[in-house]
Amino acid sequence: MPLPDAGPRRVARLRRPPGIVAAAVALAVAVVASSCARDPVADPKPSADAGPATLGDAAVDQSGCRGLTVRRPGDQLTWIQGNELRAPDGCLVRFPDGEVRGLAWNAAGDRFLVEGPGGATVIGAEARVELGTERQWQWAGDDLLGRDDGGLVVRRPGGGDETVPIDGRIGRFAILPDHRTIVGEATVGGLSGLYLLTIATGEAERLVDVAADTTEDIHATADGNVVWSSTDEGADTTTLRRLEVASRAVTELASGPRFNGIFAATSETDAAVLAWSSGGGCGDDSVVVQATVGDRTEVVRGLPGTAQPVDWLPDGTLLLIDRGRSCDDSPGTLWSWKDGVVSRVADLVMDVAARP
Repeated sequence: MPLPDAGPRRVARLRRPPGIVAAAVALAVAVVASSCARDPVADPKPSADAGPATLGDAAVDQSGCRGLTVRRPGDQLTWIQGNELRAPDGCLVRFPDGEVRGLAWNAAGDRFLVEGPGGATVIGAEARVELGTERQWQWAGDDLLGRDDGGLVVRRPGGGDETVPIDGRIGRFAILPDHRTIVGEATVGGLSGLYLLTIATGEAERLVDVAADTTEDIHATADGNVVWSSTDEGADTTTLRRLEVASRAVTELASGPRFNGIFAATSETDAAVLAWSSGGGCGDDSVVVQATVGDRTEVVRGLPGTAQPVDWLPDGTLLLIDRGRSCDDSPGTLWSWKDGVVSRVADLVMDVAARP
């Protein structure tokens, strides 16, 4: 049985002291702004491939990529461009095997997960681990969760795969900020719904009634709750809802035509921000992006009609990718939005993620 698409990939991240976050993000914005003052689009051409010296533990190695060990302000904004992992000031890591996608960071920000021709790979400062193609992987802190045909395994640093003892089948899920529990669409004991599941024990608690295979997108919020979009059986619309895990209260946030879907982006450091897209579809340029910051919700204006929200930086900057009218995961343009201002960051971007 083929696995459903896992949707946008998210990573659970550690929180940093506010002063450090503010300083880092301020300089990141300054670097990007300075670059855009010279050229409105960051250089879309990856550096020439100088060989596999890509996991360097020095500042800047001879390949032109400085590796992951040395951290600089601005490194919270990272993206995949061609065969490179990049930050605002240039290349961090080059992938000698070619282009990759699906960028996701572990909680410590010293390893990241990507997908390439050979499947999923974890890359760190001095090593890389091939995970293969049999499972879809997500970070749970510094551990990895892998899903195949509805089953789950957990892989801890330096260890092998441990089966999560689930009495049933799990579909799309979101990892909560404690890194010990997940909320996902599952069928346990013949009952479908959104379940709260403990990773260590497989203990499952049914939160709300949801029909099997109807969840299209699901994300955890920084306060330990969940937003998810689904198309109810027989319905003509897709609905975005928020689930308060403790009380099981469900709030409807938005709805749109069934064939277009609704896709959300949450922040893992700020529960007061949320973005989602509705409308559009393959070959259509009528996507509308809305963002909530605190108690204010507004339409994000000044974007192409095909841009989709992907992630948030800790300072409240929304990151979006515009892949045009392509119906696949082609490279696109990376945009940012904050306080009503839209900025073009880079072209030929495959994926983007905030680094802890």
